[in-house]
Amino acid sequence: MEPGPVMMHTLVNPPDQNTTCKCQDFKIWYNPNDEPGADFYCTKTDFSAASPNNILQIDPTEECVLMCDNYLAATIACQNGAWLDADPELGISCYSKPPPLTRSSTSTKLQRLPLL
Repeated sequence: MEPGPVMMHTLVNPPDQNTTCKCQDFKIWYNPNDEPGADFYCTKTDFSAASPNNILQIDPTEECVLMCDNYLAATIACQNGAWLDADPELGISCYSKPPPLTRSSTSTKLQRLPLL
């Protein structure tokens, strides 16, 4: 006598309908296109006006591309809570690190105290 079919009962919970994976903020304080050989384009945002006094952010719903000397270097997008082809901590560039974020126009001037 052969055994009958095995009945397996597994409980699968459906995913929450309102669950979204949120990517880390991706702030741009410089124009990536200012680097020689770099061409940076996004589907929604123009970063040509980005500066330390005008920090812009890549929207998690848009896609961006970075071309370095006419070669596709990165396709940047937020997927499953993580940025693809880019790291917000490192910024976006082809050959040189992005300039450091400084707020010279908004920084407090230091006063020199007399030496004792």
